[in-house]
Amino acid sequence: MTISIDLKMNGLVNSKLLSANGKLMIESDGNFHGNLIFEEIPASFHPKVLGSSGFSINCGSNADAVSRTRNLSTISNGNYQATRSYVIEDSNKKVVGSLVSSVQMRKQSENVSESIVTIYGHYSGPVNILSCSNYDIKMIQKSPGRIGGEYQQTFVAEDQKTYIIYGSTEYVYSTQESITSPVIWKHEYKQMDFEKSNDNRSLLKGSIDGKATVVPIPESKITV
Repeated sequence: MTISIDLKMNGLVNSKLLSANGKLMIESDGNFHGNLIFEEIPASFHPKVLGSSGFSINCGSNADAVSRTRNLSTISNGNYQATRSYVIEDSNKKVVGSLVSSVQMRKQSENVSESIVTIYGHYSGPVNILSCSNYDIKMIQKSPGRIGGEYQQTFVAEDQKTYIIYGSTEYVYSTQESITSPVIWKHEYKQMDFEKSNDNRSLLKGSIDGKATVVPIPESKITV
């Protein structure tokens, strides 16, 4: 079953307003397709500096669950809150960004949901981003109704310098279900484009395609 998620994004970055709307479609095999239109965005910020997490923070919802693993929709019944923090470091190990995003995901019907993403923080790095890497999160059950994990992701700027995103994420939900054992959430980007708009209604338009997968961790690699 394909899930359609209405995306609403807002926040303050570098004390400037951010506002966007869009849609994310996640198919039953974990393939996702999304678009996002920014009506307000600071000139000193770009969505790619968060690894396009505005999309992918929701992609675990309908991720392809391999070998008896469970995705986020299965354990949460499609309703959850999430937080994700990002510390961004340049090639000289100088911190150029510290931001936090929060998500309210609500199931509207069997295959329609709404996600409200709020982003706050500061960023002083480049905004001309050439590419972002894929990323994997080792997710663990931290308590009943709470899962979380950490990850690293990179992006390459126009000057060919690589920046590291140190991410930490947590999801809370109100069911009694669990992921049963530690798993890896894999986020693979096939296409990620953002371009300045030529119309009078928006400043930046973005589109993304990729795949989200939940895979088990071999028992020999599980550490407490």
